Amino acid sequence: MKKSSVITKTAAALLTFALVLAGCNPDPDPAPQEQPGTEKPDPEKPGKQALAGTVAIDGTAKVNQTLTANTDGLTNKSGDASYQWKGDDQAIPGATTQTFKIPASQFGKEITVVVSFSGNTGNATSAKTSAIGMPDFENVSISITGDNLIGGTLSATISDPNGNAWGTPTFAWTYDEAGGAARGSAQTVDLNANDISKKLKVVAQYQNGNTSTATNNVVPTPAFDLALSGNAEITNPATSVSMNPTFTNVFGTPSVSYSWTVDGAAAGTSQSLPITAAHDGKAIAGTATVAPYAGWTPANSPISTPAGTAALKNL
Repeated sequence: MKKSSVITKTAAALLTFALVLAGCNPDPDPAPQEQPGTEKPDPEKPGKQALAGTVAIDGTAKVNQTLTANTDGLTNKSGDASYQWKGDDQAIPGATTQTFKIPASQFGKEITVVVSFSGNTGNATSAKTSAIGMPDFENVSISITGDNLIGGTLSATISDPNGNAWGTPTFAWTYDEAGGAARGSAQTVDLNANDISKKLKVVAQYQNGNTSTATNNVVPTPAFDLALSGNAEITNPATSVSMNPTFTNVFGTPSVSYSWTVDGAAAGTSQSLPITAAHDGKAIAGTATVAPYAGWTPANSPISTPAGTAALKNL
């Protein structure tokens, strides 16, 4: 009986010791600790998906038309879109928006667009367009502008709503008459005496063989006249008389030279002549001569003021 009691006490002591040891030892299989700055994987939040589907190009494949990248066929697009347009597989500088207005530099090329989205991996490339063509020619026209006077310049002015997509044509100027002689092959023509009383016509021919024609009005006949102004009286202070040339139907100012005579003797070469006491009662005359201008010389040049103009003493 006593022996049994001792065994019981011993077992109780061992159990107590085991429990103490268990309280002092670390957990043999601790749960992993989360590191600062990391995020536990979220099974409800998958990673980026590869972009799937197709991108298409809407619009007309002609110069100056606008193409649009149609992304409706991309089935899982996510985030912000980025675009790059290409011509014959070469990236077009600056063409990075959803729309692209085709410049003349892309004529004859096949256009594609590459699209990507910030929420997807990869990208999608459209099918190629047909080779870029030129715009319709029907609205292209030409007109003649400028100063339709000898000494003036006429210009063949192109009106092209497509932004001069057809380029600069060649020009042929002729007189608008049967068998009209050639008048020039530049975009402009300077008018001269040969053009007086004639109409000019210009034909512009483009690289596709189309032409535009324009005709101007008749170049009017120029004229020259001379008038005398001023006071031919002898006064104090002195007065003067002047020659005043006038031109009509002339663009610009022809050069004029002057000469004065007093009773037939040379008295000066300025446009004006001062009147002095030495001119009392004497006949004063002026002559104006027009230098050839654009090949034109007035038929009445040189021209003189009315003969016999006399200086009157009026002191």
